[in-house]
Amino acid sequence: MATGKTYRALASLTEELGEVAAEVNKLHGTGAKATLKKEGSRAALEEELGDVLLSIFYLANALDVDLETEMQAKYMRLKEQFNLDI
Repeated sequence: MATGKTYRALASLTEELGEVAAEVNKLHGTGAKATLKKEGSRAALEEELGDVLLSIFYLANALDVDLETEMQAKYMRLKEQFNLDI
């Protein structure tokens, strides 16, 4: 059952993803606002990506998901699926 904390975490992640998209658009001169000639920076993009990661951890915590366990399991599935030697 989703709680208010879950919805806030999901809203935060959505907001941060939008900010990443805006920075990518600024850096590449793409998107609906490309004609505004706003300049993006690599540092701003990196900061926004960090915010996305924190939002993902916040959402996982709200949903009681162990991200470390999930990442290890995903790594093993991909390693087997693609026969990776890493």
